[in-house]
Amino acid sequence: MIKISAAIIAKNNEREIAACINSINGVDEVIVLDTGSNDKTTYVASGLGARVYYYRWEDDFSAARNRCLEYTHNPWILSIDTDEILETPVEAMYNLLRENFTKKVISFPIADREKTFWGARLFRKSLCHYEGEIHEQLNVNPDLYTDEIKIWHNPSPNHQKDPLRNIAILRRVVEKGNTSQRDIFFLGVELHAARQYDAALYWMQYYLQIAPRTQNYTSEVYYLMADCYCNLHRVSRAIDCLMKAAESNPEMKCVYEKLSQLTKDEKWDEKAKTATNVNVLVLR
Repeated sequence: MIKISAAIIAKNNEREIAACINSINGVDEVIVLDTGSNDKTTYVASGLGARVYYYRWEDDFSAARNRCLEYTHNPWILSIDTDEILETPVEAMYNLLRENFTKKVISFPIADREKTFWGARLFRKSLCHYEGEIHEQLNVNPDLYTDEIKIWHNPSPNHQKDPLRNIAILRRVVEKGNTSQRDIFFLGVELHAARQYDAALYWMQYYLQIAPRTQNYTSEVYYLMADCYCNLHRVSRAIDCLMKAAESNPEMKCVYEKLSQLTKDEKWDEKAKTATNVNVLVLR
């Protein structure tokens, strides 16, 4: 018999947690790990049937998620955030697991108003744990990618209250040494999102120096570098980066759309029409 525990970490999410929990109604268990709410988050969650536990926040997302897993009781885990909702009927998730019982980690699309990316959110508890203080990931790679399950992400207003939190955590990780290539990548991503374009370019260029060239990550870095250069009014450098992104992954549609915008050359529109977005890290 398939049994699933939903694992949620929360802090001051009284506005969005009800929609999250209601969207997963039908899973065998909902565990909420509260990391210091001073609003009605825990009251709302427990009122909807979730089991609530408390944890002192340590600026380490993996530590919190792994602690949350300790409170779960079922073989399969659905990891979902308070500002996300499961768009797919819960029963479809159970059917998928029955049909793919030998799989270990299942990845599926997570979308918001601007982009879509793949997230490994359904996995066997006995085989997996989280690693990385921020932008945490499982220690086991997905062995199934499917669009039969989908999550919608509606970013919490709390992100706007402390927009530089992730950068501060990543800088601390870098300063401690023994930094992973993934940490460097996400530091560049966060700096780009914070519109600190010169700093973002520094760390993205460093990432390209130390990391092996992979189709999905390398093309994404070059695309973000191009956007940095555009915002710094250095269009020729932006075009150079877009060309390198296209060289790394010829199927990245947004690269051709950006090239068309910058060069006014219709040939890029034709390229965009046929691009398949295979091995693209983030769909825009």
